[in-house]
Amino acid sequence: MHSRKWKSSQSEAREFAQKMKEIDAFCEQNGISASRTQDSYYFTVNGVKYRVNLHVLIERNNMAISENKLLHIIGVARECERLAKEAGMTEKEQAACFVMGFLHDIGYERTTPDNATEHPYIGANMITDFLETDGIVETIRAHGHKFENLSIYDRILNQADLTIDFRGNHVTIDERLDSIASKYGKANKHYITAVKQANTIRALT
Repeated sequence: MHSRKWKSSQSEAREFAQKMKEIDAFCEQNGISASRTQDSYYFTVNGVKYRVNLHVLIERNNMAISENKLLHIIGVARECERLAKEAGMTEKEQAACFVMGFLHDIGYERTTPDNATEHPYIGANMITDFLETDGIVETIRAHGHKFENLSIYDRILNQADLTIDFRGNHVTIDERLDSIASKYGKANKHYITAVKQANTIRALT
């Protein structure tokens, strides 16, 4: 499989250079040790290492659903479930209300500043398309535990799950497995299953 090397535009590179200057100033003011290369910035805060990369910065600036929006979404979902429980609804109905809250702003991912007010309709159409796609709910049910006869949806979800870390950054499968091992231990079933799923995905890519 051949991959095309990503290259930033001049305007994107200038924007990133400006951002790095702002980070320089912040680190200097706050006594934070940092270093950088042409397209990345490395620094450590409270023992946690961070890397800001031009490619990731541009991608995230273009995302319609921001990190703050995600915090709003999970908050709304939990509040929906709480209100449903308070209203005496069944556990199944409470779970449905959680999912309702979790999906209520999903349409923002397909909007622009010009049509952001259309996000409820766009989101509803996305959910309808999702529910009408054969096998996709089963893909969610089986993700991380299906090792044979994978559908295209199985491959996509499991590959994404194994190459995005807990902070939402792109990583290699090995890096993801190392993270899981660090959290659970290599003797843990979660890690053993992840390795098996990783081997399945590697064989298909």
